[in-house]
Amino acid sequence: MQCPYKAILVSLLVLALAGCSGADSAPSADSTDTSPDTTVADSTDVAEVTAPSDPIEFAYYTIPATSMVREKATACPANFQDITLATGQWADFNSADQTRSFYLALPDSSYSGPRPVFIGYHGTNGTGFDKFDDAKWNDFVERGMIVIAPDGNENGTIWPVWDAMRTAAQMDIPNADDIYVRELLDCMAAHLDIDEHRIYMGGHSAGGIMTNYMLQRHSDWSAGGIVASGVFALTTPAPELPLDPMAVVVTWGGDDDIWAGQAGDGPSTSVNFLLEAAIASQYFETSPGLNQTHCYGHELGHSWVDPANHWMIDFLLAHPNGLADNEKWEFTAVPEGTEATCSPDAAFVEQEINIDCEIDTLVACTTYCQLLADCVAENGTIRPIMLSPLVAWGFSASDTDSCSGCIEHCQEAVDQAPEIDEAILQCFVEQQATAQCGPGVPGAMPYINATNVCCLGQDDSPLCSTICAEAQKVEVLVNTGLVTGCSDWPED
Repeated sequence: MQCPYKAILVSLLVLALAGCSGADSAPSADSTDTSPDTTVADSTDVAEVTAPSDPIEFAYYTIPATSMVREKATACPANFQDITLATGQWADFNSADQTRSFYLALPDSSYSGPRPVFIGYHGTNGTGFDKFDDAKWNDFVERGMIVIAPDGNENGTIWPVWDAMRTAAQMDIPNADDIYVRELLDCMAAHLDIDEHRIYMGGHSAGGIMTNYMLQRHSDWSAGGIVASGVFALTTPAPELPLDPMAVVVTWGGDDDIWAGQAGDGPSTSVNFLLEAAIASQYFETSPGLNQTHCYGHELGHSWVDPANHWMIDFLLAHPNGLADNEKWEFTAVPEGTEATCSPDAAFVEQEINIDCEIDTLVACTTYCQLLADCVAENGTIRPIMLSPLVAWGFSASDTDSCSGCIEHCQEAVDQAPEIDEAILQCFVEQQATAQCGPGVPGAMPYINATNVCCLGQDDSPLCSTICAEAQKVEVLVNTGLVTGCSDWPED
């Protein structure tokens, strides 16, 4: 039903916070019937409206809803020009020389005027509808929002689901997923009455990575979004782009938010998302003009924090494009009993592992192992990915503060060819002197860079041989192309 009109401002503000329900029933994944006319009629000029019947459109009356004007003939592929869109699964959308598909969910027709949009990105081995159903994105639809959930096409090279993680050398290559999302949005705007000031996006896991990628590149038209359990590393453009005001929610499922699996036929790995969520939260918190909040689930595992859906919807709708800091909006805690906690501050996760390589007679090996420990073995993001090499290099598979196994392994390698490896160890010592290790992929780069400098072309080195032989077994590491010091290493 439509929200009732209230004459006084206080009541309208309460309605804006509480929201109103649209259609009561969940949409069907199999619905592809295009016969009903679900295109929203042209909106009334907001300047002539004395009191809105739908507070969702107005976000505390600061920035009025405005139609995003696009023409079907120019914004849509030929087969999407003469159609009537309805809730359901859609296919054969041609973009960037690829045939794409998406799930579309429309709010009840009683909602009038330009509608807010939520673009939702699914995770690994899923589809748009899978995540729409699993994350309860129908909550967005019932609040009067259009939900567009595109399907990935395994375009990524580092992680295949979405092309959202890139090395510096890949940054200028055209991105078919990025192009698809923008073209799909334009075509939807040609058919539906979309509010150009309230276009949000979000995604979980691999979809969270895609959200990190897109928000950092499209703050000119995106009002913000929800980054859920997404890796932040390698999503930032080089050079970084200045961001327009946005509202961003960073979420994760709780202390047990760990994913272990495989992307189709691609790499199999394990990722702990707490640290990556904290990195994203701190990035958006410190970006000028942005409004960041974070929410975490109460032991919900690797999942979208759907208990906080309505809280997050309130936050997003109160911050349309260009208004990341709305003085009429105040942070309030999620309702008591919700399986989630939200905060306006940046998230911070303490490092759980602290390895101290005590100096002994093997000084050079101790220094090398301390660099490896600080940048990789202690790194909550990198350690699960690099666990097999770490064990091969002498570290324990369990959380430990011991460095002795690494030192012994290092010395055994050096003893095989001291005339070669003593010089290489000295190179690592020099690199360690200026290294600044930290969390995430950037925090691992001092060790990776040291390997690139010290092991490049040193295929006679027993130490570099064991480093590169193990590094080449990690598919994600190979796909990034970051370890250039091992790029020409003979494969086993």
